[in-house]
Amino acid sequence: MSHDIDKEDLSAYLDGELPAPRRTAVESHLESCGECREELARIKRAQTAFRAHGRLPAPAGLERSLRRPAPSRERLGFALAAGLVALALLLSGKAFKPQINAVFNQIMGMISGAASTVGSGK
Repeated sequence: MSHDIDKEDLSAYLDGELPAPRRTAVESHLESCGECREELARIKRAQTAFRAHGRLPAPAGLERSLRRPAPSRERLGFALAAGLVALALLLSGKAFKPQINAVFNQIMGMISGAASTVGSGK
């Protein structure tokens, strides 16, 4: 539209969201502009159609398929067991950290010894 109002103004006018001065300007324009009155009627029909569509019942089974099943006792038991295993692994890793460091240091010593042997030609 090449007018002083646009589609957003017309939509806001229908929704009652325009401030009083702007609403008055839109009403004044609508009195003299058939094109904008037609556009307003088209927007009103579209809003009515969308509102009517929103009241249609959902297709059979859709609501049921969207609902999440309640967790079963087996699922809760499995989740609890998995959590306990994860906790045990975490704690055992902390308990064995000194031994892991010792093994790592031994391996590094063996690698260094092998490298020095290879480097000396023995």
